[in-house]
Amino acid sequence: MSKKTQSRSAAKREEQKKQRVVIYIAVVVVISILIAAIIIPKAILSVNEGLVLEIDVYETDITGAQDGEYYGEYTSSHLYAAVGVTIADGEIESVALYDYYGIDIDRVQTVFDAVIEYQMLNVPDDNIGTQPTDKIILKAMEKALAQT
Repeated sequence: MSKKTQSRSAAKREEQKKQRVVIYIAVVVVISILIAAIIIPKAILSVNEGLVLEIDVYETDITGAQDGEYYGEYTSSHLYAAVGVTIADGEIESVALYDYYGIDIDRVQTVFDAVIEYQMLNVPDDNIGTQPTDKIILKAMEKALAQT
């Protein structure tokens, strides 16, 4: 082989080596982005749910409240609930869910039933208030009852 041919061959090998490095870097970047796109949102969701569980729910005295339906809503990052609380003769008669996103819809009626049974938001049931859905529903009810 001539020196010119060897030089071209070496240049070609060097170019191929550079291309492999660029492809390797591109693959690493794409994989990193995909991993970040999966892990970061889950981590944020977990942190937000933990924060929701720290929310305090306050009672409202409804004994002198006028009969009627009171509307309340509550939002916390990825969770939302809008409820109507019906008061009759100074008691919570019924609760309706009008709008929501991000909450466990199967759990909503359990929370409503406990509140109606105990006639208070901070029910003495160890299962109520332990889930993010519970807190969002209870806070929406608190907002509704605050209008009484």
